[in-house]
Amino acid sequence: MSNVYTVVGTRMSIAEERPAQIDAAGFEALLTWTEIGEVTDLGSWGSTGSTAAHQPMATGETVNAKAFLDWGSRDISIGRDITDAGQDLLKELADGEIKRYDIVSVKIEHQSGLIQYAEIQVTGFSTNLPGGDSIVAATVGITSRSRMIEVKPTPTP
Repeated sequence: MSNVYTVVGTRMSIAEERPAQIDAAGFEALLTWTEIGEVTDLGSWGSTGSTAAHQPMATGETVNAKAFLDWGSRDISIGRDITDAGQDLLKELADGEIKRYDIVSVKIEHQSGLIQYAEIQVTGFSTNLPGGDSIVAATVGITSRSRMIEVKPTPTP
């Protein structure tokens, strides 16, 4: 039996607070989350390890080893809604005078009950004006400042 699921019902929220520690309890203690409306694509989240190469002359062979982890950057896509408080906050974090360099928290809630948390910075907010039969959208640049914390739903007996 497969337990895969679709993205339908997935929600993303943002908090201007940062957790006391980067773990489930730290993120769950945050009180004020603002949902980001009209999200259409959240991109890929997770780590990528770099590789360090060692080339000893005696053997003439390259030895590769996993080195630093990078939590990554991605673009998310949203349908533009100028009345949405979550989108307003993303825009302010991207290019506002006061909050431009702030590190904030993000929560992604899956339809499966899985919740993912991370600290992020918003690096860009661009309005997309395609032609013809299209929805005005925005591309939001996000860079992760912490690893992704996953909280699995409690199984029902």
